[in-house]
Amino acid sequence: MKAGDKVEYLDVKEVAKLKECSERYIQNLIKNNKLKAVLNENPNNNKKEYLIAVEHLPSELREKYYKNINKDKQVFRNEIACIDEGIVDRKSDKKVKYGRDKEVEKKSYSDFSKSEREEIDNWIEIIKYWIDYRQIYKNKAIADRDIIGSINMRLKQSGSDMRVTATTLYRKLAYYENNDLEGLVDKRGGHNKGESSIPDIVWNGFLNFYLDDRKMPFSEVYRNTIFWTKEFYPEFANSIPSEMSFRRRYKNEMIYAVEVYKREGLKALMDRCIPYVDRLYDDLKANDVWIVDNHTLDIQTKSDDTDTIHRLSITAFMDAKSGIITGFNVTDNPSMNSTIFALRCGILKFGKPKAILADNGSEFLTYDFAGRGIRKKNINNIIDDYKTILGRLKIDFYTAKVKNAKAKNIERFFLDFKNHISKSFCTYTGGNITERPESLKMQIKKGNIPTDSRIREVIADMIMLENMNSYGGKDKAKYKGLSKIDVYNISIKETVQTVIHEDDLDLYLMRARKLQKVGRNGVYIKFADEKLWYNSEEYWKYIGKMVMVRYDPTNLATVRIYDEEDRYLDTWELERELYLSFIENDSNKISDANEKIARTTKAIKEYSKNMLNISAEAKIDILDLKIRKARMQEDGYVIGKSNIVHMQRIEENSVNNVKTGTDESAVIIDINKMNKNIEKRK
Repeated sequence: MKAGDKVEYLDVKEVAKLKECSERYIQNLIKNNKLKAVLNENPNNNKKEYLIAVEHLPSELREKYYKNINKDKQVFRNEIACIDEGIVDRKSDKKVKYGRDKEVEKKSYSDFSKSEREEIDNWIEIIKYWIDYRQIYKNKAIADRDIIGSINMRLKQSGSDMRVTATTLYRKLAYYENNDLEGLVDKRGGHNKGESSIPDIVWNGFLNFYLDDRKMPFSEVYRNTIFWTKEFYPEFANSIPSEMSFRRRYKNEMIYAVEVYKREGLKALMDRCIPYVDRLYDDLKANDVWIVDNHTLDIQTKSDDTDTIHRLSITAFMDAKSGIITGFNVTDNPSMNSTIFALRCGILKFGKPKAILADNGSEFLTYDFAGRGIRKKNINNIIDDYKTILGRLKIDFYTAKVKNAKAKNIERFFLDFKNHISKSFCTYTGGNITERPESLKMQIKKGNIPTDSRIREVIADMIMLENMNSYGGKDKAKYKGLSKIDVYNISIKETVQTVIHEDDLDLYLMRARKLQKVGRNGVYIKFADEKLWYNSEEYWKYIGKMVMVRYDPTNLATVRIYDEEDRYLDTWELERELYLSFIENDSNKISDANEKIARTTKAIKEYSKNMLNISAEAKIDILDLKIRKARMQEDGYVIGKSNIVHMQRIEENSVNNVKTGTDESAVIIDINKMNKNIEKRK
């Protein structure tokens, strides 16, 4: 027998002797996973052998094993003597030892399940009955025989399959006297409950393959694990149990949140396992917060002008208090312009909100709408808050947490929109490929495709009906039986509604292009990936200056120009004359372009000519000005002299020295030296 610190092991030979069978039979049981064993190296001969834990033996073999040990050590004889003499040790230590030399951690009564507590109570009742009636007998052996027979009879009459023996009673008594309630629970059929026969290294390999975002099927991972074990840990290849054992262990041990994170990613973890902030609506009023988002319609439509088939999108603002859709816009390209159109629609009908909640999409985080938010990288793309659209409207702007749909309950409206409206069309596409109707291809082939204009008409009516549906928000107990629009009308009376005139609103909602330098052709804006240029008859006065350009997306004929201090300067018109096709044959268009160039040139010349408001006498050349300045300072022009003057005179015998100039400032020319230098250059 091999014994560890807490677990007793038997080798194959010992188990075969205990079962009274051959060693080969035990080995076959182990290989067929019918008997749990571990592979261990024998230090005596350095050979590997199977070891079987005593607690993993079948109940009859385990009872036989302990009976033999107790018989050899006369444990029960000593216990009987202790009981007879009334000197049973009633220890209350946390850890106690029994005949198996195994330390056991005690549990309290509340740690057990209901069925286990019932079993504990039953055994306590049996033990007390046995001890009480045992005192009547002088011969304790006869007492045990009679009392145990009586106990078994009573158990049979009660319909219980349980049977009591003297060995079991003495063992249960030891547990009871030492206050070890776990020993009173029958472990037969569940002795290894919660334990697994899968080697840890094999289990870790299985988890490495299964907890992967590629989400391989369980059976496939099980087969891969077997091959992996044979490749890297062949000593455990024969210890791998069935796939069902893996499934049971996975079900018992795996933490759901970990499984979601490893197999489905952080987004699924955040949506399904991580707690979220639950917003309170008690103090919220109508128009306090509008929530904005885009949704691609699950409907195939075609353009009114062409046969192009596409899917439109809707940009919608929803009042957080009532759940009504305040403003919306149907577009084929979600963008900042679509957001502005939807906001304009909402403000004209319901007044302006105090705050807007949006996600982190580029169609909301533009620098001229509310700033770049998390997208700001270049400081040159940042403008002051009061220059943005929401800044001028005095509307606060907030962004929801990235990839957190729970932060924007407008997602619920889009789901209802899909179920109530989109599915009504014959060209409904479904949210994904699995939801796509089989009849869609046939409807498209027949040409039963609604036009974009038809969709816009229907959506306007459907949103009106949606606003009249029953209120189902957080305060539904307070507004029971009311519609969404009723809730809005009640709540708006409790707050101040800010209404903006349409003309003023058009001015507020003008988009702004970041500061740009006025160029040769004026200024430009980008719209639908095209550059549109603007100027005026006198735009050339601002060439080289930095200006801000604001424009109305609904009217691109003109733009408003502001300086760096946000002061209005002028309104410029769309340039139409200077942009011609590469090969322009229309002489009138060419003539108009040349005329504008000539007109601009003439204006600059006239301005330059007339800008000098001085008399003819004062208009002199710069050279004349400098001569006059020199003559005015001639009297003060004095040449200074040194206190020591060295005089140099010409020697008369220097024939080759030629004196030039006046006598006072003569220059001596050495002709011989000049001739020598000429000879050198040759």
